[in-house]
Amino acid sequence: MKKIFNTITIAVLFLPVFLIAGCNIETNPDFYCPSCNETIYWSYGINQAREKIDAEVMYGNVELGNFGDYDWDWKLHDECGWEIYKDPRGGAGDTLQLTSCNEDMLFIWRFQKLYDIHLSRYWRGSTYKGIRMGDSLHDFINAHSDFEYVGRNYDGYDVYALYCLSDNDKISHAVVEAYFMNGRLEEIALWE
Repeated sequence: MKKIFNTITIAVLFLPVFLIAGCNIETNPDFYCPSCNETIYWSYGINQAREKIDAEVMYGNVELGNFGDYDWDWKLHDECGWEIYKDPRGGAGDTLQLTSCNEDMLFIWRFQKLYDIHLSRYWRGSTYKGIRMGDSLHDFINAHSDFEYVGRNYDGYDVYALYCLSDNDKISHAVVEAYFMNGRLEEIALWE
């Protein structure tokens, strides 16, 4: 009887501690609120044909295509104060767009996956080689010589892009695009 009493006493004493600790377990331990001044990175491999392959694109600790599970998008909204941009609220296959930093940072989800990030004129971060918004095209190309000139888009921006092959794919696609107006960097788009 004393053994049963001791077991019950231990259970009663430790149950509240277990419940309190259990309620505070972080289901997504790597989640964080990205700031307006982080560094963007990209890397890629080279195959035997000297083509760029297997691109990896990151904004700070956020990896495109691999930023947590499907609820991390709403955590940015609920816990970090990000705003819904132009009202696509997501859903199965739909796009969810969240913005921060006075709309100078836009994260876009498609099919429950972080698909692209757009950074615009007043974004305060830099590329991993120190290029910032407003820097010259000359400085950008000197730092990132692997970009190709694409042409002028319908908004009048001169567009430069880094192209890579998709995983086991033969189709090259842009993974980073840089937009210049009057020879100055104004926008960057990161693609998954």
